Amino acid sequence: MNVLKAIYNNIYFIGIYTFKYGKRFFTRLVRTIKKPVFFVAMAAYAAFKAIDMFILGTAHEAVDDYAHLKADVKKASIGLRQNRKSPADLLFVLKIYVKRAFELHRPAFSYLMSIALPAASLCVLLLVINYYSNMTFALKVEYDGAQIGYVDSESALISAGEKAAEILNSGKKTIETAEIEKKASYALAAVNKNELCGTDYIADCIVNSSAENYTNACAVYINKSLLCLVRSESEALYAFDKLLSERKGINTDATISFVEDIEFRECLYPIEKAQFLSADELYERISAVKTQAKTYTVKKGDKEDDILELFKGDADLMRQLNPNTDDITVPGTVIVVSPAINSLSTKLTFTNERTVTNKHKTVELETDTLYSGDTRVVQKGIDGKTKITELVTYVDGVLTSSVELKRTVVDETVNKIIKVGTAAKPQNYVGQYTIGITKGRFVWPVVGLYTVYSWYGWRNLGWHSGLDISGNNASGSLVVAAESGKVVTAGWSDGGYGYYVIIEHDDGVRTLYGHCRSGSLMVKAGDKVSTGQAIARVGNTGYSFGAHLHFEVRVNGSAVNPAPYLGLR
Repeated sequence: MNVLKAIYNNIYFIGIYTFKYGKRFFTRLVRTIKKPVFFVAMAAYAAFKAIDMFILGTAHEAVDDYAHLKADVKKASIGLRQNRKSPADLLFVLKIYVKRAFELHRPAFSYLMSIALPAASLCVLLLVINYYSNMTFALKVEYDGAQIGYVDSESALISAGEKAAEILNSGKKTIETAEIEKKASYALAAVNKNELCGTDYIADCIVNSSAENYTNACAVYINKSLLCLVRSESEALYAFDKLLSERKGINTDATISFVEDIEFRECLYPIEKAQFLSADELYERISAVKTQAKTYTVKKGDKEDDILELFKGDADLMRQLNPNTDDITVPGTVIVVSPAINSLSTKLTFTNERTVTNKHKTVELETDTLYSGDTRVVQKGIDGKTKITELVTYVDGVLTSSVELKRTVVDETVNKIIKVGTAAKPQNYVGQYTIGITKGRFVWPVVGLYTVYSWYGWRNLGWHSGLDISGNNASGSLVVAAESGKVVTAGWSDGGYGYYVIIEHDDGVRTLYGHCRSGSLMVKAGDKVSTGQAIARVGNTGYSFGAHLHFEVRVNGSAVNPAPYLGLR
C-alpha cells in the first residue's frame, strides 16, 4: 500500500512540475517571438501596399514629371548663380525653389518615396531576422548567488563542476563535486549565441569564487608520491638542477638524469594546510645520503684473492664499484665495498676511453736442432695495447652498463716463440746454463763458481801461473770457453795439469783449462768452439789438492795475469 502511495505521489509531483515549468517555458517563448513576428507582418503589409498603390500606377507619371523637374532644377541653378553675391538672398531664393519643386512635382517625389520606404522596411526586416537568428535558449548559471554565465546544457554545467573540483583538489582533496553542484543553480533563458560560455570558463569562475581559501603551490612528486610543496616550479627546478650539476662534476659532455620519476605539479592548496619548503631546504632534503658508502683501505701484504673475499668472490661487482682502480693490491688504495645510498639516485652516461693490455701468448715450436729438454727463445714476447671507446653508465658512481663503440689497436701483440728440442741427448750432454759476463775481454770460464782461491803470482808452493777458481760443490761444474777459437790441445798433461784443454783465439792468445774431471772433456784438438761453449767439467786431476779450475792466459807462449782479461783487477 505504501509503495502504491509513493508511486502516486511521484507521478503527482512530476505532473505539477511539468505543468509549472512547461507553462513558464511557453510564456517566455511567446514573449520572445511576438515582437519579431509583429515587425515581419507590418513590413510585409507595407511592402504590399506600396507596390499596389505607387509602383504600377504612378510609374509613367513619375517619369514624365521627373523630366519637368530636371528642367526646373536647371533654371533654378541659373537663378542661384545670379544671386550668389548675396548669401541672404541666395538662401531665400533656394527656399522658394525647394518649396515650389515639391508643389509642382508631387508625382516624382511620391514615386521616389514609394521606392525608398519599402527598401527601408526591407532593411529593417533583414536586421531583425539577423538579430533573432543568433538567439538561442540556454541555461543561466549562478554560483553562490552570483551569475557567472550561460551554458547550452546541463551536462556542460556538470562537466564544469567536475573540472572545478579537479582544480581545487589538485593539491589536496578538499571538496566533492556534489558540494559544487549544490552551490550551483540554473534557469532557462534566451540569449545571443555569442554569450554562451565554455565549460573551462564556468570552471574558472567556480574556482575564483573559492580563491580566498586556497593558495598557488607547486607540488613535488617522486615516483608518484608527494614529497613537499614549494612556492613555484622555478624553486623546484633550482634545487633539482643544482643537485644534477654537482653530481655531473667535471663530466661536461655527460648526460645526467634522475633514476626516479620526478614530477612538478602546479596546483591549488588549502591555505590552512599548506607548508612550504624553500629552494635551499628542498635541495638539502633531496641531496641527503641515507647510507654512507662502505670502504676498505688496502694494507701491505693484502692479496687480490683476500680483497675479492670482501665482495664474496664477485669480481664483476668489484670492478663495477671501483671502475677507475687498476691495481687493487697497492697499499693505501681505498676500495668501495658497498656504495652509498642516496635519497635520489642519478644516472650519468658518457663516452669513455680506456687502454687495456693484451697479454702475449707463448708459442712452443718443436725442433730437432736442440736436445730434448732444451729450449731457446727465438722471439721475445711483447704485450700489446688496445684503446677501447665505450658508452658507460654510472648510477651513483657504480658502473651499471658498458657498451663498446670502437676498438683501436695501439701496439700490436707479439707472441713469445720458444723452440723446444726433440733431439736425443749425447753422453756428455750439459743442458742449459748461464754464462757469466765479465768487465774484461773473456767470459767467466766456469759456471756457478766465482771464488778465486789462488791468484796469479808467487805463493807458498812457488810461482803460480794462473787463477784457481772454486766454490761449494765445485766438482762437476761446467767449464766453458772464455772466447771463441780453435782447440789446440785436449787430453792428459804430464806437467801436473791433469786433464786439460788449450784453446787458441783469433789474435794468437791462448787460454788453458786444467785439472778437469776424468772423462769430462767434450772437445778434441782441431774443434772450433764458440764463446761460452761447454768444454769440460771441474775436477781434481793432476797436481791438485781439491776440485777447482786452473785458468791460464798465454801470450806468445808465456803465461800472463788472467785477472785483467776477466775484469778483476
